[in-house]
Amino acid sequence: MSIRGVYQLMRLELKYCDHSGSSRHLRNFLENHLKTLREEWSHLDITTTVRRGRHPHVTGTYRNGRQKTVDLKNKEEEKIRYHLNFLFTEKGRKSSTKLPGSRRITDTPSIQGRWRPGMWDTPTKSAGAAAS
Repeated sequence: MSIRGVYQLMRLELKYCDHSGSSRHLRNFLENHLKTLREEWSHLDITTTVRRGRHPHVTGTYRNGRQKTVDLKNKEEEKIRYHLNFLFTEKGRKSSTKLPGSRRITDTPSIQGRWRPGMWDTPTKSAGAAAS
């Protein structure tokens, strides 16, 4: 994704094993689609690294210095392309888990009960309790 016309993803590092079964689909993807991927995303620095005995993964490096890693173990070629597009369309920002002003909604409410107006006021004596 671009911000003001500048692509945020700078580098893709594809790491795989040259003999393991978990890297089989990534090796096929690299043989069939790497050339077209480099032509399509010519502004990216796409590197491939063989790491024997390790599961495959891709790491995207963004302009702000952040990195995102996606595991590609036993992923088929269409899923690999999906994950690469995911990294390409991201902006590299840290995802916010809590938005300002949002309330927490839970399936398990407090065991102490819900808050209600006036619950901390001092109790008043009722007329029936005073008579006895």
